[in-house]
Amino acid sequence: MGLIQQTASLFCWVLRDMAKKQIDVKNVQEQMKVLQAKAEKEIEKVKKDLEKAKNQVEGFVKKNPEKAALISAGIGVALGAVMTALMKGGKKK
Repeated sequence: MGLIQQTASLFCWVLRDMAKKQIDVKNVQEQMKVLQAKAEKEIEKVKKDLEKAKNQVEGFVKKNPEKAALISAGIGVALGAVMTALMKGGKKK
């Protein structure tokens, strides 16, 4: 095989490879658009769910302020105990 034929063969191979990569890039871009649309729908759903939960919590606090205060205090004590245990656990004598 002559040098011209080898060069032409290599050139054809490079062109086929480039065309395949171009198709792959377009395919990836299309998949990313689909995934982005799905993610945006999920984000909106989560936002609505969080808004609903926030409204429920606010309603509970307004109807039961004493219970809400006691629950908050209990959570604070529990978190404080966990943090203290974690901080003391790392300091061994």
